[in-house]
Amino acid sequence: VLELNTAVKPWALEHLLAAGHGQVFYIDPDILLYGPLREVVDLLDSGHDVVLTPHLLSPMTDALHPSELDIRRAGTYNLGFCAMRDTPNVRNYLHWWQGKLRRDCTVEFDRGIFVDQSWMDLVPGLFERVAVLRHAGYNVAYWNLAQRRVTADAEGRRWVNGVPLMFFHFSGFNPRKPGVISKYQSRLQRRTLNDTERALFDHYAQC
Repeated sequence: VLELNTAVKPWALEHLLAAGHGQVFYIDPDILLYGPLREVVDLLDSGHDVVLTPHLLSPMTDALHPSELDIRRAGTYNLGFCAMRDTPNVRNYLHWWQGKLRRDCTVEFDRGIFVDQSWMDLVPGLFERVAVLRHAGYNVAYWNLAQRRVTADAEGRRWVNGVPLMFFHFSGFNPRKPGVISKYQSRLQRRTLNDTERALFDHYAQC
């Protein structure tokens, strides 16, 4: 199911562009938005064709899971989110991506493949005008929460390392088991989160 669901992504994106949408965002269903994605729109409006967000913005400092090697195996960029605009460069990028996913959208770490995601490591080198968005408020998740502290101000606005929280990716979180931050990691426990971070998971569990 994971392989099939991720394999259709570039065809779905191409379909939306062909329908006349000038800009298209892909957002995983386990992501909750907390603000308008202005930084992404600004990048596309200023001439970038594709916007990616990296899993990590700073080094990991422990030996827990996932490690930096695990991130390398899964892919540098998290494909729970990506954005693009309709240009010939993007059509070429989507056709290349489709060619990879037609047979090789699999979970085979020994071959260096993790579904659609690991292929993105090549994209900034293969295609022009690819932006890597280094904003701590985007794609906050279990894989980087140890390096990103989420807080709230008196007005209830949420911040990540001093910048606004734009979206949180609740990958591996089961609302029926709210005490487990993510089934894919061993680094974080509910008791190690601060009050604001725990509230994010509580709110998502109730959505």
